[in-house]
Amino acid sequence: MSASRPDVGGLLATLADAVRTRLWPVPVGFVVLALALGTFLPLVDEAVADDLPSVVDTAVFGGGAAAARDVLAAVAGAFITVTSLTFSLTLVTLQLASSQYSPRLLRTFAGDRSVQVTLGLFLAIFVYSLVVLRSVREPLDDGGGFVPRLSVSLSVLLAVVGVVALVLFLAHLVRRIRIEPVLVDVREEAHDSLGRTEESEEVPAALQGRTDGLLVRAGSTGFVTSLDRDALVELARERDAVLDLTATPGRLLVRGEPLGRLLPGVPAGAQVREADEELSRAVREAVTVGEERTSAEDPTYGLRQLVDVAVRAVSPSLNDPTTAVHALAHLADVTAAALEHGLGDALLRDEDDVVRVVLRRQGVPEVLDVAVGQPLLYASGDPVVLAAMLRVLTCCARVVGSDAGSMDLVRASRDRVSAAAEGFREDERWRLLLDEAVAAVDEAAAGRP
Repeated sequence: MSASRPDVGGLLATLADAVRTRLWPVPVGFVVLALALGTFLPLVDEAVADDLPSVVDTAVFGGGAAAARDVLAAVAGAFITVTSLTFSLTLVTLQLASSQYSPRLLRTFAGDRSVQVTLGLFLAIFVYSLVVLRSVREPLDDGGGFVPRLSVSLSVLLAVVGVVALVLFLAHLVRRIRIEPVLVDVREEAHDSLGRTEESEEVPAALQGRTDGLLVRAGSTGFVTSLDRDALVELARERDAVLDLTATPGRLLVRGEPLGRLLPGVPAGAQVREADEELSRAVREAVTVGEERTSAEDPTYGLRQLVDVAVRAVSPSLNDPTTAVHALAHLADVTAAALEHGLGDALLRDEDDVVRVVLRRQGVPEVLDVAVGQPLLYASGDPVVLAAMLRVLTCCARVVGSDAGSMDLVRASRDRVSAAAEGFREDERWRLLLDEAVAAVDEAAAGRP
């Protein structure tokens, strides 16, 4: 088989997501920069030691070698302590997010750029001061002493910047542990993921229900995180076939489960055999399987995160219906955007506009089950949360419009929520609240504003 073109856009999106959601890349970058600066700035110091302008000469560090060592040691010691404090506070925040909100929000917290930059800055100040410290030389009887005055001055300036950064970090951390900003971040991330996803298309009837061709099985267990779309299209094109892929981003695979089926063209020829290990391996290599689900190419991961927050909020251990209502409001926004974008199966074509890959993705029934069906199992004891779920369906009804099949699914979900709310209709206040919510769904379904 000829070499296939890499899906550069998909690879870059996956790489960017991997870097963004890990704590270590940005701090490591800061450390490398500090090592370089701490190594080369003393060389500059030594080269311009006798040529500093008078204004600069009076402003920079003016102490001797002993004083320079004391200053650098104090800065290094202080900021390794501050770094330990910052790591501790970050871990406490992650633990709080996992226990009170959802374990699937840890990626959002770990991807906080402010936390990464703050940790990187503190580590950089420590490393820079330590590296500069080794260049300080005590004067001997025959001279030879050296104090990198500019380098020591920069260490002091960085220490002041670090103190300001610590104050800002603490203020930021207080904001980050509040649920509202977290929900906003999840919502925006979900919208970004939708923007990178193909719109749904109807799969041709000739590709429905086929069981011939090469069945490819998963080689490992984990979540599908990304697809090399260009490679998959090229593989199918070379064999004049169509790859019916069930392993799309977001799905949890178990080793040995069907990953997809390579269907021969019509009329069926010998280009696709029932057993072709080389071709199966090529398909598996184009499907990236990771240990955790990500939002890089998964348009429904944001729904999963918001639903988890809502379900956790109404659990007996937390009993926080207000958070559930807020989460469902953001869920209404994301669900409506997903339906408007187009959910369900997608088609990938080659350069000749021939369908080569079918992506079997979650459709409207599965999305409504996640957005409404699962919260309904746990929140049926609170009328306010039930009304919030009907609000989700109102937003969905506005966007599905003339799609009769999707509208029927929205109405069926409305009936399920309404049935769960029957026990509250004896109380007039709750009855009015729920009746208004049901009426809003019906008006949206009828096309009325």
